[in-house]
Parts: sequence; C-alpha cells; structure tokens
Amino acid sequence: MPMVLEATYHQGQLILNRPLGTEQEGKKFKVILHEADLEVSPAQFFQWVDTHSFSLPDDYRFQRDELYERYSKIHIKLYLASGAQ
Repeated sequence: MPMVLEATYHQGQLILNRPLGTEQEGKKFKVILHEADLEVSPAQFFQWVDTHSFSLPDDYRFQRDELYERYSKIHIKLYLASGAQ
C-alpha cells in the first residue's frame, strides 16, 4: 500500500513525522525522496510515479533462483578481486 509521509533528515537519520503501524515492523521499504519545499501534492507525486512505472506481462514469473545464482557468482568474483583471503 503506497503511503506519503513527511520526514526530516537529521544527523544521518531520516526521522518520520509519524510512526508506522506495528504491522510494518521488520519490513523493508523502497523510499523515494522528494524535497518538501517543492510543494507537490500527493496526486502529482503518484502521477510522477505512474510515468516512471511499467507493466509486466501476465505470464511474467520472477526467477528468484536464477537471480540468487547470478548474485552469488558476482559476489564471489568481487570478493576474490578485492584480494580478501
């Protein structure tokens, strides 16, 4: 469920103007930052999000195992390239 919240950035922390519900505890979120001084309404913001979104085909299937395999191979290569032993 999309939400629009205000927050203040202070000493390296993004502090929300109100707490999230307990049902959000432990969940991760994707955050889009937009300066509040620009005076954009939530409707304008979500219109912007819609223009930067795309639809997936009905038969699309996320290949989690393939993604993890790729990530593991890249992670190992980066680890070895860093000279770590």
